Amino acid sequence: MNTKSAIIALILALLGITGAFFLLKPESPAVVERTWLASLDVSRVERVKVEWPDGSSASLEPSQVPTLWLLRHGATVWPVKSSRVHAALKLLSGVDSGEPSTEGRTNGAAVTVTVGGQDHRLRLSDEALGGRTLVKIEGKADAFRLVDAQVARLFESNGLLAWRESTLFSTEEFSRIRLQTIGRQIALGRVAGRWGVQIPVAAPADQEACARLVETLLGLNVQRFIDQLPADEKTLGLENPQALIDTETDFRVMEGGDVKRTLLLQQLKIGGPADASGERLFASMRAQWLDPTTRSVTTAWGPALGVVSRADLNALSAELTVYVSKQTVQASGVDVSRVTIMSDDHAMEDSSAASGARKVVIERSLDEWRLTPEHGAARSPSASERAGIAALLRVLTEQRADGIGREPPRDATGFVRLKVEALAANAEVGVGTAMVVPATGGAREPREALVLRVGGIYRVYFGEDATALARWLKDLLPPEG
Repeated sequence: MNTKSAIIALILALLGITGAFFLLKPESPAVVERTWLASLDVSRVERVKVEWPDGSSASLEPSQVPTLWLLRHGATVWPVKSSRVHAALKLLSGVDSGEPSTEGRTNGAAVTVTVGGQDHRLRLSDEALGGRTLVKIEGKADAFRLVDAQVARLFESNGLLAWRESTLFSTEEFSRIRLQTIGRQIALGRVAGRWGVQIPVAAPADQEACARLVETLLGLNVQRFIDQLPADEKTLGLENPQALIDTETDFRVMEGGDVKRTLLLQQLKIGGPADASGERLFASMRAQWLDPTTRSVTTAWGPALGVVSRADLNALSAELTVYVSKQTVQASGVDVSRVTIMSDDHAMEDSSAASGARKVVIERSLDEWRLTPEHGAARSPSASERAGIAALLRVLTEQRADGIGREPPRDATGFVRLKVEALAANAEVGVGTAMVVPATGGAREPREALVLRVGGIYRVYFGEDATALARWLKDLLPPEG
């Protein structure tokens, strides 16, 4: 073969290869046009509405509480966690990247998403095949996608209602709690992070007991929502409830560009038994917004009806003695600057006055205590007196009472009144003794106890330290004559 023939053969071979390439080249996939779902910004969604084929519907809108959305279904409005809604919208936005499909039957739930005042709509099929379902995304040109069937199940009626929060109190930072049971009522308020009793008496509160109450309230759950009211409140035992719990929470909300203070009032009413065992009870739940300036009230969510467990409520108590501080003086020992000890045989009486009584003053100087007796100049206390002062401060400011009540123990005898001056925690304390049967420990016989009264609250202390303190105070101001 000469050179010319070889060149011609090579050219023919190249032409053949090129032709085969174009003949066998696979077709390029069609470009799939993106829908509005591809650019859906979950944080800007203003409303989600779901409509079902039977004509019923529900909608979701953000609440004034940042962590909550509100689910409206029929006449009922109830909170849903924002995180749950955002997760569902994120899943919904992924529909755009599903497998493109041709037009098909989509006669299930219709979902309308409102962003920036503009409505966007898609329709879900009520049928699933091979774990996938068809979605119609409406737009200038409708698009169809095959996606995981869980997307459709998410927006079924029962599935959507399951989003509702089961917790009965949807905020944690309570500023006030009121608990009523038959014949008893307690109201607690929190100021600067510390709880105090407001009703039935004004008194310092036991912070640990209040924290347990908050924890109990946040742990209360509705076992089942009742979406169709079976009867009126009287029939359900809610007209005269066996327990009523009200909470307040301070919020700061934006209104017209300004920050405004408002109060979220949540209420739980416990009614009669919801089953034959009596272990489940009817409950009514609601929340309202209160404008503290105008005192106007608007609905936040509810009212809703549900069933709660009696066992979950057993930890709740409206007893004053549960919440009153077990510490007599609400200060630490180092904050006490002066204690005036006055003789007073009526120290157990709240209205008693000790003016003109014999007295001893102990006062803190820069490096030690100074003691001023009834008749004499200020002096350094003796070793036994220093021990007595230390014991007095320990009982007043550190030791938790063994018992507490609104009435003095029977036959309690007062003998001394204390005027305690401390940093922002002054107190007047009546001191007495009594023979008291301990409420705990299994003891049946009365024991000698120290009784300290502040206002109308009586605290009882057992033990050698308490009785030794009583003896020291009596020796410090012996009876006249």
